[in-house]
Amino acid sequence: MKRTQLIFVITLLIEAGLTYGCSSFLSIRFIELMFFSGLLFSVLAFWFSSSGSNSAYSHYKTHSMRLMSGANIEHNPFRLR
Repeated sequence: MKRTQLIFVITLLIEAGLTYGCSSFLSIRFIELMFFSGLLFSVLAFWFSSSGSNSAYSHYKTHSMRLMSGANIEHNPFRLR
């Protein structure tokens, strides 16, 4: 099994385990909670696996540092791994 496939399976098992634990703790059905936990895990995976940024906050920080220091700061291009 390749490393990326192994990471996918481990992440899926962790997601299912956390969802099952939360569903039994909150006394709701597993499938009802699975959509929201899948959405949360997708957002977190996107957030932590991307590099560079296109966010407004990042541009604000870059421009404010450029104004204070006079240095020219380059942006890293956005890349999703």
